Amino acid sequence: MSGTVAREYLRVSFDASGRERSPEEQHADNQRAAERHGWKLGPAYRDIGSASRYARKTREEYTRLISDLESGRFNASILILWEASRGSRRLSEWVRLIELCEERGIKIFVTSDHKLYDPADPRDRRILQEDGIDSEWEAAKISKRTRRAAQARAREGRPGPGHAPYGYRRVYDPATGRLVGQEPDPVEAPIVREIYQRLKAGHSLRSIARDLTARGIYTRTWTTAKGKVRGGQPFTEATLRTIALNRANIGERVHDPGRKKNSYLTDAAVITPAAWPPIIDRATWSAVYRILTAPERRTSRSARARHWLARIAVCDECDGPMAARKRHDMTEWIYVCHNATHSAVLYDELNSYAEAVLLGYLSREDVAQQLTAEPVDVDELGAIEAEIARIEADIDALADKLLTGGAAARRLVDRALPKLEAELAAAKARKEELTAPSRLRGLIEPGKDVKRRWKAATLEVRREIAKVVFAPDLLGELRIVKGPMRDPITQRVMWRRAAV
Repeated sequence: MSGTVAREYLRVSFDASGRERSPEEQHADNQRAAERHGWKLGPAYRDIGSASRYARKTREEYTRLISDLESGRFNASILILWEASRGSRRLSEWVRLIELCEERGIKIFVTSDHKLYDPADPRDRRILQEDGIDSEWEAAKISKRTRRAAQARAREGRPGPGHAPYGYRRVYDPATGRLVGQEPDPVEAPIVREIYQRLKAGHSLRSIARDLTARGIYTRTWTTAKGKVRGGQPFTEATLRTIALNRANIGERVHDPGRKKNSYLTDAAVITPAAWPPIIDRATWSAVYRILTAPERRTSRSARARHWLARIAVCDECDGPMAARKRHDMTEWIYVCHNATHSAVLYDELNSYAEAVLLGYLSREDVAQQLTAEPVDVDELGAIEAEIARIEADIDALADKLLTGGAAARRLVDRALPKLEAELAAAKARKEELTAPSRLRGLIEPGKDVKRRWKAATLEVRREIAKVVFAPDLLGELRIVKGPMRDPITQRVMWRRAAV
């Protein structure tokens, strides 16, 4: 077969242990086989990634190989594979490859078998098909073992594969090099705590990201298996949000195999106590979680606001928001109806007047007690506490069965315990939400000393306070009445309160 052209398909699944044969090693074996048979090697197809039915990443070079076979651009009479499973561990794909080679008169050489197969020969075709069945079966077993191992790690609260979340570092056994756990990173953990405290105090994600960048604080760097350095970038709003919503920071392990990257947890998620210490307390995490997931939250708008009462004050004529603008002659700022300029008021006068009314309101003793009271729904709280007691009793009953039973009891506990623990965690989280203090308490503490705290607050915090207090059920909605702009400010403002 002198002068015969053969082309290789080289594939390796990523394996940090190094046990997989690399594409270069496969090529070396294939080249020696080609030289023995007198074949000339054409350009190779090279992929790195899983070929099983459970793989999520597309193999671009395998797709190109199939396309070349279908279109007649393969330009060779032999396809070389280091072993059959290098082609595909998905039976349907493998059968399609065999059929295309048969239709185009292309033979398949499997280097590890030292054999050239002709797909048009029934016996050779059967051997190749059986290899495909074996490869898919092996992939299924690997996937099952992997899922089982991941579930076991989750039940025990051990870290999952990959990098440690920001704020933690991995701990390895010095003798064996095996992963034994993770612990708060002495450099990153304080930054994580700062992020939580600032979000709880009302700072925007954007302002925190900007400040961290100005201080030279960037995301973690790491080196890939190929020796490339990744990370070391400025924090973004999305990155900070991901860090703040990560349950690992309160010592919880989440196992949610159906979840896509950066998406919310699915109904199948299992949350168990983690084997590592928390970075932040649960009350702080819950407060920040409520802030970041509030339905009315629009981070892009609040992050860019530069004027205290913009889109908080309302035009009494059309119920539209008041916007901050400079007058046409550019001499001074005003607040003006954003929809149709129904009303306008002097900027500094409205700010000063609204601030004086707000601080006077927050200084009142009765208001301070009202705004910092625990907002408890007694009926729901009682139901949640009963639910917690029931779940804990069920867990105790499982523990008793484990002590008195054998292997069957162990299987029962393994099936039931993760679900009960997830239900318990959810019930306790709901109880914490019901008994959490008012959202205003995390922003500013009402009382006699409120003026000093107000002066130290950022613009973002002041806006959040105004959104809470300038509400119909509290101080009242701040509305601007239509009229001459230079009329006394007390005649231009109306506080609309809810009917009692």
